[in-house]
Amino acid sequence: ITKKSLEEYLKTGGYPEVVLNPEKKEKLLESYFELALIKDIINRYRVRDAVALRNLALYLLTNSGKQVSLKKTRAALGLSYDTIRRFMDYLEASFLVFQVPFFSYSMKESLLKPRKVFAFDLGMQQYASKSFTEDRGRLAEGAVAIELKHRKFEAYYWKNSREVDFIAKEKTSLLPINVCYSEKMPKREREGLVEFCKKNRQKNAVILYTGKTVRETKENIEIENKNIREWLTEKAYN
Repeated sequence: ITKKSLEEYLKTGGYPEVVLNPEKKEKLLESYFELALIKDIINRYRVRDAVALRNLALYLLTNSGKQVSLKKTRAALGLSYDTIRRFMDYLEASFLVFQVPFFSYSMKESLLKPRKVFAFDLGMQQYASKSFTEDRGRLAEGAVAIELKHRKFEAYYWKNSREVDFIAKEKTSLLPINVCYSEKMPKREREGLVEFCKKNRQKNAVILYTGKTVRETKENIEIENKNIREWLTEKAYN
């Protein structure tokens, strides 16, 4: 995967037909979106309020990669908590969005914290998004979230004084990952990982960025600064 093809993936997403026919991107994504709503959800679950469902789908896709709470969603859309929960389950089952919960050893804390919501496809995220700026950092984070799902990791996020984009969990092992779409890494990316590792007795962490793959040790924690293009195309999953 070259730098150019990574840029294209972030812009276009992964639907094969869209990748092969980028000039038809808008039309194809619109038809996939409508099909998912009408055939997969409205007809299957006999949804009466199609407008509310559509509004929620667009709201979640527009906020892909952000923390979304039931309270905020209710305030924005005027829907009941039960309706939001039900519709979110439908949207997840139809592969439009998926949720990344807060990492905590306390199930209660994890359930009470807002979740991050991600689009299943980056092209769909941009088709539905009402944002006029192309946030490559957020798209790169979305690409990592989708890839973790493909690799069958349980994905969480974590936040204390600093944030960790993903905690990739496989059985009992945890790997904190930060994503930074830049060759120069802000200090906070390392600080969040070190803070998480210290609190949770972890020794390894990863930063995915656009620079060269190098390892470093900070406060006895080994951080692998890995090129995001290399990571996205790894065949042997770590």
